Amino acid sequence: MIIPWQQLEPDTLNSVIKEYILEKLEDYQMESADMQQWTDQVKRQLASGDAVIEWSEANETVTIVESSKYAAD
Repeated sequence: MIIPWQQLEPDTLNSVIKEYILEKLEDYQMESADMQQWTDQVKRQLASGDAVIEWSEANETVTIVESSKYAAD
């Protein structure tokens, strides 16, 4: 299920984005400035529709995925 990012509280949205970034960049040593840049980039992807927030009922997890995952075949 897709969760509209606009419906999340700002702190919740930031937490979801941070978790997504840390998962994707596990081995990357990041300064706080880098984290802010990555966060801004992910927010732009959400705003443009290039990425969406996905809730998995089966796993009870939230993650960010490329919106092309939901594109019609």
